[in-house]
Amino acid sequence: MIDAEDRFFATSGAIYPGGPSTWYIVDWDQRRLVSVTMDEELESEDPAFEQLIKHIDGLAPNVYAIHVSSNGDLISTSTDPKDDETRCVYYPPLDTIQRPEEIKVVSREKL
Repeated sequence: MIDAEDRFFATSGAIYPGGPSTWYIVDWDQRRLVSVTMDEELESEDPAFEQLIKHIDGLAPNVYAIHVSSNGDLISTSTDPKDDETRCVYYPPLDTIQRPEEIKVVSREKL
């Protein structure tokens, strides 16, 4: 499990004067991106983090976006692939990275 303070990262956001604000947040623990929309104008991603923390473990794996009220209630979720802001997962070739000798490589299919 990843520490709570390291679990989330906001890649970017769409902020409109007076709201709404959408933050695109990576959850490193679940290895997915969720768009969090709130009706307010948010200069910081911190309120979106707080709301996502409340709901993330209850969301289905195919939820790409959530809309949260100012008091933290989940208004809606989206499983529509057009709302998936994930760019791609990058797995560099093993021969292009430097890793310590004591680190073993295991293929994903054997996990």
